[in-house]
Amino acid sequence: MYSPTRFYFSVFLLLLAFSLIAQDSTNLEKLLPTHEVLGDFKLKQDVEAYDSEDLFFLINGGADLFLEYGFNSMVKADYRNENHNLLVEIYEMNDPPAAFGMYSMMQMRDDKPDSIGDAGQILNDHALFAKGKYLVKINADLPEDQAEALLKRMSDNIASKIVVQRFNPVLSLQLLPVTNYDLPELKYFRGPLGLNNIYPLSSKNIYDFKEGVAGIYQGFKVIVFNCQNSKKALLQFGMIADMVSTTLKYTDFNLTGKEFTALDNLGHRIYTNLYENYVYLIIHSKQMNITPLKKEIRINIDLITM
Repeated sequence: MYSPTRFYFSVFLLLLAFSLIAQDSTNLEKLLPTHEVLGDFKLKQDVEAYDSEDLFFLINGGADLFLEYGFNSMVKADYRNENHNLLVEIYEMNDPPAAFGMYSMMQMRDDKPDSIGDAGQILNDHALFAKGKYLVKINADLPEDQAEALLKRMSDNIASKIVVQRFNPVLSLQLLPVTNYDLPELKYFRGPLGLNNIYPLSSKNIYDFKEGVAGIYQGFKVIVFNCQNSKKALLQFGMIADMVSTTLKYTDFNLTGKEFTALDNLGHRIYTNLYENYVYLIIHSKQMNITPLKKEIRINIDLITM
């Protein structure tokens, strides 16, 4: 039976959905820094806009990694005053983890915390931060003592225009061990290109996982694959084990139940374990005792899957 109330409620839900889409579809050019922040810097030319089909023209050799994470569009703006240049690039990724993932691959090593967006840093004449599904990169052709203050003002100005709920990247990386270790350089990856930027495990596409995280510590690395379910994890473990046992890059392969060890061609020992929906690797020196690491990773997995 026809119900006017149900009809109007359905229309309301449809309009609400379109409204939410519109709120989330930010015009990237509107995120560029305002004239008040730029001071005497002026646009050298029209703002350039790129989508996924154009990205290869902009990023020679790096576009595939953006696409692996999930790239939507970007804008590029060149500014100049009498003596110096500024370059602003704003990337719209498909979701916040994609933006954070690209940030984690591009981040500069800096021990000084900078409060920008969800995750960000300023180092010398460069600024880089992720907020929501946006990744922002700024280069300033200025003396270092002048660049930092300007980069901070520009970053804060851009970030203030991105009105989204805060994305907490730490939640994506809580699988990694931190007890009795220095905080690692954190990486988030979604496919083989991202993984091979962290550790070139295999040139073949042997992967079947949802996402992965990695920690680069002083003297060792931890890589964790999050698979769709336990069956997928078992399949992923088997494919990695088969590759390592049959590739000349690795020697001294030893499989015991749901774990194996091997040596890579640089003399690093690789420990790989299957646990629940996860496969994790520890790449370390032959002398290192990894028992505490294994225990902490399993505890972290248990806490997540409770």
